[in-house]
Amino acid sequence: MDGLAQELRRLRARRGLDTDRLADQLGPALRRLVGLTGAETDAEVRDLVTAALNRLPRDLPDDLCLAFLAGMGVHPDARGPVLEQRLEWVAQELHVSPRTARRRLDQAIDRVADLPEPGGSAPERLAPPDWRLAALRTRLSLGAGTASAVEEREIVAAVDGLAEVTVSARFPRHGTSPDSPHGVDLVPLHGAESVSVQRVTDTYFRHRVRFASPLDLGQRHVFALRVGVPPGQPLRPRYVFRPLRHCGRFSLDLSFDRDRPARVWTVPGMPNGAVEDLPGDPLGPVGPGAYRIEFTGLRPGFAYGLGWD
Repeated sequence: MDGLAQELRRLRARRGLDTDRLADQLGPALRRLVGLTGAETDAEVRDLVTAALNRLPRDLPDDLCLAFLAGMGVHPDARGPVLEQRLEWVAQELHVSPRTARRRLDQAIDRVADLPEPGGSAPERLAPPDWRLAALRTRLSLGAGTASAVEEREIVAAVDGLAEVTVSARFPRHGTSPDSPHGVDLVPLHGAESVSVQRVTDTYFRHRVRFASPLDLGQRHVFALRVGVPPGQPLRPRYVFRPLRHCGRFSLDLSFDRDRPARVWTVPGMPNGAVEDLPGDPLGPVGPGAYRIEFTGLRPGFAYGLGWD
């Protein structure tokens, strides 16, 4: 798409991601791609743009991906205030001249603006859904053979007339055979009413909820669900959130009534396959049997939360 390519070039010519009043520097193609509604704070705009620019070059060769991330000011090691400085860094990393580094950046921009994919172009693939998750706040309580979580979501409507949304939950089996009963209870507490619960697979559930009145573009709304595991059903010793869309903030409060663990550790944004094998940093309690952690700027597809044993 020529419009997207032109807007990316205009953005890179400034300070990239560090451009002042970033929202005002985005053209219509980038605003649609990022999913701006006009109700975001400056920090939220920067988080959304960062997430979109990190996703755009994921199918490109390594050299073009590097040139794109650095040229746009997204790469953490190339945050120079002017494009020439960022291109010098690319040239050093790729062992090419600055002129060649600029050509690689131009190639990358053209490729991401028109990257084919089955079922749609790259912009269509990355277009935001009809709502965005601004924050998820979870309070998880573990007792003797019981587990219950209150999940409060703050969403932002990306369309007019948003009347309902679907939230999902995955509860892997732990220490039970495939024939053992396995389920979860999902109950709306406030801000929404239940429409349906779908069991997609043995361990994956979708809950459709409806609001009292439709939301307009940019309108924020908070609703909460209680997620409970039936008494006696074993719970895997970790709680992780894997966002399917951009999430600005995720906080987790974890409390143990009894059988307090020997240790608790962080899951600080890990690929799915690493959660089981790579414990994060240890986390100390904030009170007797109580732990708290918060993440910001979460990346879709990565796992965030806590584990314990």
